[in-house]
Amino acid sequence: MPTIQMYSISSLILILGMLFFGCEQNDPVTLTISSGSSFGECGGYCLRDLVITEESLTYTATGHDPSTYPPRVLDGVLDPTEWELLLANLDLQALESYADIIGCPDCADGGAEYIRVDFSDGFKQVTFEYGDTLSNIQPLIDQMRDLRDTFEAELFSRLAAE
Repeated sequence: MPTIQMYSISSLILILGMLFFGCEQNDPVTLTISSGSSFGECGGYCLRDLVITEESLTYTATGHDPSTYPPRVLDGVLDPTEWELLLANLDLQALESYADIIGCPDCADGGAEYIRVDFSDGFKQVTFEYGDTLSNIQPLIDQMRDLRDTFEAELFSRLAAE
């Protein structure tokens, strides 16, 4: 299990507090955490995305040719314990410290991967080479990869059963 650094939890609490109490409006705050992968020179379901909020989860697999590979979607709800772990692994300061694009994602069809966090007044997305390690946000990347693998297996096992 990854270690949780205190500043990551405190920075998340500070940011969520600013979002909750710093707005003049009383709109509820929705935090969305997304992760996915893509391969440009690929036949099949080459684009995979997982979008998670506290209330919902959507895993989508699509292909470059939607007539041959139509979007496949699996909706659900993340276990509350998993959501709490996701929040604990989310270090917004570390995420913000990365450039929007790192390396050469999907060069020579090596694939691209991304992590994205949407909040009330903006978002931060980091796109990097598929399978790379980004030490400052690796616990979040690892958890999102594990979740993508889980929901991908469930989606494709359902499709195989059809």
